[in-house]
Amino acid sequence: MPSSMGISDFPRSDKLYSLCVGGREISGKKCALIACCEEDDMSVLDGVRIPYERTVALLKWKSVGEVLVPGVLNRGDIDKTDGCAEAAGLAKAF
Repeated sequence: MPSSMGISDFPRSDKLYSLCVGGREISGKKCALIACCEEDDMSVLDGVRIPYERTVALLKWKSVGEVLVPGVLNRGDIDKTDGCAEAAGLAKAF
């Protein structure tokens, strides 16, 4: 049975990788990582952070920062952190 998935169903880094190996010049761009997770253990965010860092290196982009917020499970939990303020500050780097 053929897959119903299209290119838009893959993570953004997969699309960017295809440009990189296709020889398209996309280096020098700025990027940032903003993520939250349910767990309180920051190491859980390694599953997002490490691939991000490797993608940034591969594409020769400049990471202007990361906002990683643990302990966000229920609606409103993010408001109990400084994550939104950090993300707003990070946006100024662009």
